[in-house]
Amino acid sequence: MRSLVLERLFLVAACLAVAVFAGRFLLQEAQGAQRAALDPARVYLEASTKAPQLPRPRSWARQQMLLKECDDLLASPFARLSAPVAVERVVGACSDLASDVLGAAPTSSIAHLVHARALGLQNADDDALQALVKAWTFAKSEGWLAARRLRFGLALVGEGQPVDMLDTVLTADVLLVLGTSRYRSFLADIYETNPNLRGWLSDAMTEASDFEKRRFLEDVRERRQARVLNQQGASND
Repeated sequence: MRSLVLERLFLVAACLAVAVFAGRFLLQEAQGAQRAALDPARVYLEASTKAPQLPRPRSWARQQMLLKECDDLLASPFARLSAPVAVERVVGACSDLASDVLGAAPTSSIAHLVHARALGLQNADDDALQALVKAWTFAKSEGWLAARRLRFGLALVGEGQPVDMLDTVLTADVLLVLGTSRYRSFLADIYETNPNLRGWLSDAMTEASDFEKRRFLEDVRERRQARVLNQQGASND
């Protein structure tokens, strides 16, 4: 009889332990979901007084969502306008998150991209390029990642143009993005806002189909028409 009671107590204790663990896991996931939508202005403002505390969700979907938010944070104009201590703290928080993810999933392209951005903001351009190449190597056919890599890679060259391995990576990403309907307009934005890159973009599209090139030119034409209309509206005001 006593052994039966002990056995039942053991089972109850085991169930409670599982419930506690599951509760903590679900709480972490809920925190990841709630805090994934990071507002750049608020994050950088708060980082001037304390380091951001990013959650550590266990599910890949939550991790990816948070890493995308980090990529947007590090690409934000606030990364250039905020106080150095705030930028350092945000970079550190996002870099730590990327490192944690890479520790368990070393082929995570978005984590490598966040790591590359962090290195870029630390003026370690050579290391940033290596991390960007890894981000490309592990996800060569995903359009949303290609668009994000282009955003960072072209920012990395500044007023110059991509060369060598960076040219190889970004040319491949241009062709990939050009073939998508969701991210294609990003190339027209680059073309319109970066006159110094127009020649490079044209060369990068050499192997694209005539249909894709026509769609790109239509996107550029639409951007120009929209800009003219906005200018006319502003002058009328």
